[in-house]
Amino acid sequence: MNNPPDHASNSPDVEEELDSIAIDRLVAQAAAGDEEAFGQVVQFYYNRIYNVIFRVTRHPEDARELCQVTWVKAWQRLAEYK
Repeated sequence: MNNPPDHASNSPDVEEELDSIAIDRLVAQAAAGDEEAFGQVVQFYYNRIYNVIFRVTRHPEDARELCQVTWVKAWQRLAEYK
């Protein structure tokens, strides 16, 4: 099976420790320019985003590239998040 790169996998600790309130807080911090907070959001959601894109493309390289584009756009538009 084609999985995302190892460095992008969610660790069980991240999944268990973050709830919706924590995610909202991280997103707010990221919107204020906190790159570390944004990195935690990416780590938490990467596999979910990758899997959706992979199901559409059926090409691991395309899915990884589109996933990267998605996260770059998310970072650029975070200030608009409400």
